[in-house]
Amino acid sequence: MSKPKPIHSPQLHTPHRIIIILKLEVLTPFTEDIPKFGNPQMLGDKVDTPTAPGASASHHNHNQPAPQQPAFHQQHQQQQQQQQQQQYGGGGRPANQYGQSIQRQQAGGYGGGSGSGMGMGGGNMAPKNAGGVADANVSVFPIKSLSPYQNRWTIRARVTNKSEVKHWSNARGEGRLFNCTFVDESGEIRATAFNDGVNMFYDLLKEGQVYLISKAAIKVAKKQYNNVNNEYEMQLETSTAITPTADSEDVPRVRYEPVPLSSLYEVEQGNTIEVMGVVKDFGDVEEFIAKTTQKPSKKRELTICDESGYEVRLTLWASTAENFDGSEYPVVAVKGTKVSDFGGRSLSGGTVTLNPDIPESHQLRGWFDNTGMNMQFNSYNNGGVGGSAGGAQGGAGRRDPMKYVSQIKDEGLGMSEKPDYITIRATVVYIKTENCWYTACPNCNKKVTDTGNAWRCEKCDQSYEQPAYRYMMSINISDHTGQTWVTAFNDQGEQLLGKTADEMVRIRDSSGDSKEYERVFQDALFKSFLVKLRIKADNFQVC
Repeated sequence: MSKPKPIHSPQLHTPHRIIIILKLEVLTPFTEDIPKFGNPQMLGDKVDTPTAPGASASHHNHNQPAPQQPAFHQQHQQQQQQQQQQQYGGGGRPANQYGQSIQRQQAGGYGGGSGSGMGMGGGNMAPKNAGGVADANVSVFPIKSLSPYQNRWTIRARVTNKSEVKHWSNARGEGRLFNCTFVDESGEIRATAFNDGVNMFYDLLKEGQVYLISKAAIKVAKKQYNNVNNEYEMQLETSTAITPTADSEDVPRVRYEPVPLSSLYEVEQGNTIEVMGVVKDFGDVEEFIAKTTQKPSKKRELTICDESGYEVRLTLWASTAENFDGSEYPVVAVKGTKVSDFGGRSLSGGTVTLNPDIPESHQLRGWFDNTGMNMQFNSYNNGGVGGSAGGAQGGAGRRDPMKYVSQIKDEGLGMSEKPDYITIRATVVYIKTENCWYTACPNCNKKVTDTGNAWRCEKCDQSYEQPAYRYMMSINISDHTGQTWVTAFNDQGEQLLGKTADEMVRIRDSSGDSKEYERVFQDALFKSFLVKLRIKADNFQVC
């Protein structure tokens, strides 16, 4: 539904009539429950050009009586003429313009500055007063539609996660603030009030209650302070209007969009997400000195798992860590936890809710009690190739960054004097079965040479009747960005195939049927692992 203003309808020498709309105001994208403006008519060859008030009728209709309008239309036109004399930013906008109409049932609103309810303009709104009841219809926007580019809206939302009043001080001064989260069926948004806003709204806003909110400032969210899943945030100002309203099941008490723990590698490091899992184990509270503030603080680490078959370490901080009770394997829903590449993937901080009363939590509880408690989970804690490995801990405490296969070439990894170390998540797509091991010295693992009746190690200056066999296999691995060849040595080969190189030699030499030998390699294909790579380009001179 939209209202064109103003409209220019030129008379052209053509059998058709056109209208040039010079400006268009969108009233709402959500409903057609909008009062009719004026007396609109269908355009056609026989429809007359509207005349200005007081002007004489055209020759097309001088013999026709003026159409009689219903009483409602006459009254509405009078109201519209009065409203057009005012700026639309003030009290002239009808209250019933946006979205679905709902009835205001509670005491008059707080804030709003102008004294007309809800900051939508007082034209059709009951005046606010301390004990009065606002009985006008108010139309609401969903939270997900809010943006800095609109200033006429009302939301109906429930308050969650209301903070304590905090004091701040910097070079520009000092003050107080608090924040809370508003949630409706479409999404959620964080709201913050400063100084006078604290006095106006802190006692009014209560967790779990539903309110009508309008005339707050919508700004781009500062993600360093805001972990709510919304690109915008709200600032409650002295002109903001907030009115308690009747509760409804349509307004959810909590809203979660959890990311499966198996998908953490798809989340960019530093982003905040929501997760839900069962606490497998948890540690004690640890005290430490924060590097930035040099003040004592506390943390607690716990491991959570979910139905995706993965587990991850979650670190809680300060009072959240101190008050957390992880006994009896509770379900935790965490909002605004930060994804880190520490140890491959880990989570840090966030707002934690124990055993939320929502269907997803109950489903997770039933799964863990019946199945998950006895499962072996993939983790993000250890480096190397392995089904349960997930970390990026390099040698001497080195932290290896997570990369994609395509980044090896795109970033020129391995081309400098020193090797590059990375960790990727990849799938084994091919293993070369020829020459996948070498004959080694049982003592030093160096390559030995066959002298005819013995195997000679030049380093140890020893000869052996039989060599040891050690893997050195070429493997093609792939992810969604590309594929590359890598070399896996003995320890990784044993992890991949599940057998030692000596065992594979015996299978190859003793079996008259090569199917068993080939089956070992086939069973290792198309499995996904976390692979830690050392990348170094070598130059060879071909003669």
